[in-house]
Amino acid sequence: MKSNDLKGFVLNPLCVHSTKNFDLRKVKNDNKDSEAIARLAKYQDIKVSMMPEPQILALREADTDVLTLLISKASRKGLEWASNKVTLLRDCAQLVSSMPSEFSLLDTKIKFHIDGIEHMQASLNGIEAQIHKMIDSDEFPAEAKRNVELLDEIPGVGFLTAATLIAEIGDFSLFNSPKALTAFFGLDPSVNQSGKFNGDRNKISKRGTRIGRRILFTIAMASIRTTRNGKEINPVLREFYTSKCVSKKKKVALVAVMHKLLHYIYAVLRDQKPFVIKRPEDHQTWRTTKPQPAAA
Repeated sequence: MKSNDLKGFVLNPLCVHSTKNFDLRKVKNDNKDSEAIARLAKYQDIKVSMMPEPQILALREADTDVLTLLISKASRKGLEWASNKVTLLRDCAQLVSSMPSEFSLLDTKIKFHIDGIEHMQASLNGIEAQIHKMIDSDEFPAEAKRNVELLDEIPGVGFLTAATLIAEIGDFSLFNSPKALTAFFGLDPSVNQSGKFNGDRNKISKRGTRIGRRILFTIAMASIRTTRNGKEINPVLREFYTSKCVSKKKKVALVAVMHKLLHYIYAVLRDQKPFVIKRPEDHQTWRTTKPQPAAA
């Protein structure tokens, strides 16, 4: 489509599905689906979709595969637990192999699980190597490569998480404010208001990139933790999280940290400068002493 200068429109399935509410009859078939899409395209203000570069789309697919394998390999347990489990299974297999023949089936089942975990790890290593090779290649957009390097320097952000964020964001120039980036990640609060009533039990909208939101949650968890020797990964965010926990639930405080991280990410990508940890009072002092541009 790009080579032929054709414009494309990506429709949100939620918007397409909502148009079916015009019809009271509960009918689901191809004709009704086509009619709903046509009605949405004709009567709604549909904007042209800005598709990322093919390399960014390929990176997005690879990052999704990595996340899927990580979830399958160590769901709710962690990589350390998975490695210990493989070692334990291997010891059990050696023990069972020395037992009578009637236990041979158990030996086969244990070895089957070991092979599955090791194959999953090999696939994971292969995809990660492919991601590194893809980003280091000359065909990869230089601006996106620079953005990955900038995000990788933020405490709590690794290479894979930085690559995933850049792949999900795509063209950063489409976001004119941190609020737009927050809405893209689905962290903007929902609104429940009618007349003089204002709802105060609102959740985040979650109307954005699910994978990006999950990666951001992981970064927030890493940013507020401490190392084994007690060193804080990001002392500013940890202090902010602790202060929020005084009056808020922990998950609410964690979402506030995710909001802060999005502002960090937006500032780094906008200014194209490495991230520097600054306390709020230091940042305010820097803003007041910053020379203002001369009026035209």
